[in-house]
Amino acid sequence: MRRHGVLGNIRVDGVINALGGDVILMSREVVNNGTISAPNGTVAMAGGTEVLLRETGSDRVYVRVGSAEGRVENNNLIDAARVELESMGGNIYALAVNNTGVVRANGIQVNDGEIWLVGTGGRVSNSGTLQASNSGAGGVVNLEGDEITLAAGSSLDASGAGASVTLTADLMDIKGSIDGSGGDVILQEMTAGTIIDLGSRVDLQPN
Repeated sequence: MRRHGVLGNIRVDGVINALGGDVILMSREVVNNGTISAPNGTVAMAGGTEVLLRETGSDRVYVRVGSAEGRVENNNLIDAARVELESMGGNIYALAVNNTGVVRANGIQVNDGEIWLVGTGGRVSNSGTLQASNSGAGGVVNLEGDEITLAAGSSLDASGAGASVTLTADLMDIKGSIDGSGGDVILQEMTAGTIIDLGSRVDLQPN
């Protein structure tokens, strides 16, 4: 399904529970101040004017290149088997995806236990907690944007066997902690494609 001309916004201040399915929110701006839960499915929030929704597959939403600037923000709690936050930024200074709360992806099958924050053409910021796991093993956390900011006190945790944490951007400001114990933490420059393997754990919290 393709959604064109999305000009409004969605704001969640209460509770959304999808015990056996998915929660898909698409609009120019999507903000969660409440609790969104899909323990056996995907929570996807997409911000932009041209958004594609896939009925099946691991990636449920895609914000088309050329879409007008959007914004996705989580300020409280998202708890699901898989989480996708995706938006289109107007420029490198535009805050496309912002997490100040807690995002948990606790998977139970293949392609679950994954968190994706994608801010194409803009900035992805985390000052909260991103935690991913899959059936007791490590999870997957992927952040992608022109710029990525991890604030002091923030946390990315995918620890466990097979853990994978990947940050892809041209500019990165990392002051938080990243735990990929049991796997890898990878920083990748978007334009040049330079890849840096930081091992399994990074803690750049200021003293």
